Amino acid sequence: MIDRFIKNTYEVLSPLHEITAETIVTKHEYLTHDFRVEHIVFGEDVNVVVNKASGEFGRIFGYKDYVYNSKIAGEVILPPYGFVIESPTFIAFHALSWNGIKYEKPVLFTIRSLDGKPISESRKIRVFHGFGESKIKIRGQIYDVPKEEVITF
Repeated sequence: MIDRFIKNTYEVLSPLHEITAETIVTKHEYLTHDFRVEHIVFGEDVNVVVNKASGEFGRIFGYKDYVYNSKIAGEVILPPYGFVIESPTFIAFHALSWNGIKYEKPVLFTIRSLDGKPISESRKIRVFHGFGESKIKIRGQIYDVPKEEVITF
């Protein structure tokens, strides 16, 4: 259990750190009046949305899913403690819905360009699946990724 937690954390935070370590935060806002959903932008194109669902307001109002409309994946449903990270070369999400696929239970995926090009143009991407259902939709095609896959286009 601990190994899986460490691996999942590494798969999300290592690439995120790589693309944001030397980039300033250009926007920070709360998307809900109770401060439970935060949106942070690094530079011009790294968006992070987190459904914290905790703190004083979480106890008062209860934990709720949050629907976020992303530029890359359309409607994303973030469960309590869910998140979505979207940049041209790296995407990660812990969500109930992403890119047109609705999941029965929350899933964790990362998608990373391996050739430095935006994911939408990349010839080679790596998909990591941390937990939940193993299907993911990329560029209009559904893939089954039990653990991790390198997909070439």
